[in-house]
Amino acid sequence: MYAAVEGPAFRRNLPAHGRGCPDGRGREQVVLNARRRTWIDKVLLGVLLLGRRNMEGRLCKILQTKLNALRCAPKAAARRAGCSGKPGKTTGTANRRTMTLVVTGIALVGAMAFLSAFRWPPILWGQLTVGETLPATGLRSGGTVGILQGTGEPTGESEGSFGSGSRVPVGPRISMGLEEQWNPDYAPLERELRNQIEEINRETGQEWGIYFEDLTSGKTFGVNEDLWVPAASTVKVPVVLYASYLVSRGELSWDERLTYVASRDWRGGAGSLQFTARDGDTFTIRELAEKAIVESDNIAWKLLERRLGKENIANFMRELGGTVVYPNGENVSTPRDMALYMKAALSFAQQSQEGKKLMYDLAHTIWNTGLNRFIADQVEVAHKEGDITGVANDVGVVYARHPYVLAIMSKGHYDVEAGFEEIGHISKVIYDYQMSLETK
Repeated sequence: MYAAVEGPAFRRNLPAHGRGCPDGRGREQVVLNARRRTWIDKVLLGVLLLGRRNMEGRLCKILQTKLNALRCAPKAAARRAGCSGKPGKTTGTANRRTMTLVVTGIALVGAMAFLSAFRWPPILWGQLTVGETLPATGLRSGGTVGILQGTGEPTGESEGSFGSGSRVPVGPRISMGLEEQWNPDYAPLERELRNQIEEINRETGQEWGIYFEDLTSGKTFGVNEDLWVPAASTVKVPVVLYASYLVSRGELSWDERLTYVASRDWRGGAGSLQFTARDGDTFTIRELAEKAIVESDNIAWKLLERRLGKENIANFMRELGGTVVYPNGENVSTPRDMALYMKAALSFAQQSQEGKKLMYDLAHTIWNTGLNRFIADQVEVAHKEGDITGVANDVGVVYARHPYVLAIMSKGHYDVEAGFEEIGHISKVIYDYQMSLETK
């Protein structure tokens, strides 16, 4: 089950529950005043109260003003309104005027309700339920949760209160309404990054590749996007994605236990199992998948790879569209292919709980020195870093208002940590550019 979060911008002009128009009149007072109006005025009052929930505050104020003018108590007001001068009584002219106002108000309510359907901000997908909170993804706190299926069509609604601060992962936005007008121009950004990468290559001898895809418009660009680079731990994304896919098809169980044999399975580098696992210990596939992503645990990765089969994993990657897959048996890939696997994981998250768990883990990794290094306090990032001697890679999804997939891979580093810092700078340039487009 998926949750779509309707941004608070759509409701920001609506009055608080239990109040009348935004001019400060209480709902009870408005209802009380209705006792001194004719039946047709009461109909108008109904339109007003309906407008309270479905119309902009300005229109609501206009109706309130018109309604008050029809009370016809003072004689001067009665003459201006076309009344007979007796409280609660109106002439035929006033009735016609009021009826016209009622019909107009109803038409405006319908029009505003219709148009509001096209003012929804784009949908954020995520594993949200009533009572959970909305992550800091560019939207303000507050919102309405609608329960949707993988097709993107609503199947029901439930209300929930969401506040910023929670780390709940969400997936890509679905273009709808005004989002069709989102037509970003990435040519200036591509030129800037190409010049930056060429300068780095000249000065350091390092090789860099970048691939970017905007998930709303589908626009892409790359700089050396087909550069062959050791994938390092970024390959754990398609490995765990494959395991998740098999579980969703009933061909694998998360509860299946794999036995750790130290002489065969021990690996150094990242992860806690190298320190805690004892010969003969068993671990569920669920445990290993989570450790492979959250901790980038190398023992967990190798146990999974042995169980799933390296050739099966390679075939799966090719089915997803990968073009550089374990050439000569080596763990090598390209920025374009790694972005492809990340996008596949994102799409899978819209179809399966297993996919949502993978995206959740990617958003909660303990390694955060690359893509989200300089933007972590501004936006949620689900990503996977990978490094070996001389190599610094990071691939992920940046959940900006218009989210995007970004893969940055590099090799030839004397200082890998400096490489990740440079990845952070490049990611910040891209994020700032994306945000600047949204404010135009």
